[in-house]
Amino acid sequence: MAAEDPSPIVRLSLASAAGRLPPQHRWHLLANLMEHASDADDPNLPLMYWYALEPLADVDADRALALAMRAGVAIPLLRNFMLRRVAAGGSEEALRRLVEALGRADAVDAQVMFLQALRAALVGRRQATAPPQWPPLATRLMQSAAPEVRVRTAVLGNLFGDPHATAYLLNVLQDSQAETTWRQEALAALLSSRAASLPDLLEQLLRDAATPTSLLPDLIHGLVAVDAPRAEQLLLELYDHLPPEGRRNVLAAMTKRPDLALRLVEAIESGTIPARDLTADLARRIQYLGDERLVARLENVWGSLQPTSAEKGRLIAQYKELVERTDLPDADVRLGRKLYGETCGRCHRLFGEGNTIGPDLTGSNRANVDYLLENIVDPSAVMAKEYRPEVVLTEDGQVLTGLVVEDTDRALILRSAEETTVVAKDEIVQRMTSSTSMMPDNQLQQFTEHEIRSLLAYLRSPSPVPLPDTDSPPSSVPQE
Repeated sequence: MAAEDPSPIVRLSLASAAGRLPPQHRWHLLANLMEHASDADDPNLPLMYWYALEPLADVDADRALALAMRAGVAIPLLRNFMLRRVAAGGSEEALRRLVEALGRADAVDAQVMFLQALRAALVGRRQATAPPQWPPLATRLMQSAAPEVRVRTAVLGNLFGDPHATAYLLNVLQDSQAETTWRQEALAALLSSRAASLPDLLEQLLRDAATPTSLLPDLIHGLVAVDAPRAEQLLLELYDHLPPEGRRNVLAAMTKRPDLALRLVEAIESGTIPARDLTADLARRIQYLGDERLVARLENVWGSLQPTSAEKGRLIAQYKELVERTDLPDADVRLGRKLYGETCGRCHRLFGEGNTIGPDLTGSNRANVDYLLENIVDPSAVMAKEYRPEVVLTEDGQVLTGLVVEDTDRALILRSAEETTVVAKDEIVQRMTSSTSMMPDNQLQQFTEHEIRSLLAYLRSPSPVPLPDTDSPPSSVPQE
């Protein structure tokens, strides 16, 4: 019936029954069920097959992996899940099993999946010991015509301490003809292993006008990660020549280390960097560095980081009155959308636009101005546990902030508006969960009155609007 019955309802019943059988008696039933390619897009059947298949990894991991790889031709989810299951923990036995199976894979897509599973098994490690089967296999894979196979093989080889793999990745990173995706993967691997020549190479690439814009964030954060000796000088020197996203990443990177944050505050004090360029969430990160004198200097030129409860109430009333005024120019909803993309959209989605770090705003009570203002001015008042940021001090002096994406025995993965960071557990000196939201208090303080009215008008709008016409001259807007 599992092999021949055309009814998905029958197969659903058989999958449910498979989950009740002793694991050693499920093999043939599942093998037949998982041959139905038409089930790949069913919302239930692939998961039901997986629930019955997953325990077989503890019965016979090699057989379970082979079964899932065959099933993956029809239902890719099963192959992907089993690779992750076998790789979990990154034990020597798991690495051996995956490398042996990779050696039997001929198709490029299967090779890529095994390489990704091996890399996932080693997340959180800067170095690892290669299984005995790896060197000859790596030599063969590096001759592949597919760049995704060569780069990911080199990523693993670099982790296994192969100098030839490291040299290959350095060449990829410098190759202006290589796809940005591969250059990013090469950079991430080289940062993880702290390749000796990396600081000078990062500086060279940041100064190169031909470097693609999409690679700049990785280069900027990488420069700070390796604690390059001229990092702050270079970042401040390049600041005015970078696009807006590049400038945002410079500011975010310089809030990771106390010495860089000091130079950033000095640049704001001198007017080299406009105070309004530093958004409220980045100002909060400087506060996490724990230097009270530095925070006092920042507040002197930027504004208060922690308004009192009484002040928050006053601000909410003030902003509400501003929104309701009729003697000011009409709010520009298109400008509001632009401001949303530069601020709220870094973490939230609205009408399908933006990021997914914070809650989706589309279905919220946005039309209610009191609801909006209370959440903007005092976002920590009501905050779900999953949106509390983690603050981590690493042994190399970085202070990293973000929401926890994954927390394993070896690694902590944090996500912020600018980047996703993998932190090795054995490199964490101190870790705490903040009692305040990643969204800082009163993000509106950086805007003019007209910008505040425009942003709130867009946040309250029932449907999306176009972005401003960049070809038209800017209108004259009264300032605060």
